[in-house]
Amino acid sequence: MTMENIVSNGTTSITPSDKRSMTNLLVDLKKMGIDPQPYFILAAREFENIYGENAAENATRLHANAINSGNDDDAYIWHQIFTLLSDNSPNSLRNIH
Repeated sequence: MTMENIVSNGTTSITPSDKRSMTNLLVDLKKMGIDPQPYFILAAREFENIYGENAAENATRLHANAINSGNDDDAYIWHQIFTLLSDNSPNSLRNIH
């Protein structure tokens, strides 16, 4: 399955079979008061390694799909990843050392 198929068919995950376990982990960390940011940084870097210059655009589409699907947990995750991939954000990967 290509990224175009994934982001255009309403899917909010790049790996649908593994999605819930990672989503649950990140959301549970947040609920327990543990900062999930290191995991978001790893995920954003890996997403960028896979999708290169299209990573931020693809993360934006996945975020929109999650919102349109009413999936608040995935929307939260994709927003965090998009923010890290966005050059316009002070929290961009380019600003994290």
